[in-house]
Amino acid sequence: MDQRILTESNTALLQMFTTIILQLNLACIIEPMIQEDLMTKKQAYSQLARTIENKLNQLEQQGIDVNFCRHALLQDDYLYLKRLYTAGTLLPKSMTAAADINKFYGKTAPNFLKWQNL
Repeated sequence: MDQRILTESNTALLQMFTTIILQLNLACIIEPMIQEDLMTKKQAYSQLARTIENKLNQLEQQGIDVNFCRHALLQDDYLYLKRLYTAGTLLPKSMTAAADINKFYGKTAPNFLKWQNL
């Protein structure tokens, strides 16, 4: 089991969710569908954003505070991405600030779920 999952940090879980679920599992399927003209970028990412919003609404109705997630996923300008290339270079870790390839994140990915961008 990945010990990062056993955390009280919303940010650590958000980083894992955005990099693994959104970018590596969903966007990598959506982008080729857009390239093949099976749907537009607006259709694809609007549907994904609506699905996330619906799930957050369900959780909220169960009494779970979803404000952090709603803001981070649907309103922030940028999402986290894993900086594997930078972390995996031969540069000293003191220069890259990367402690570990699997835990080195930057918040520089344009948020493809942000409503006003769709």
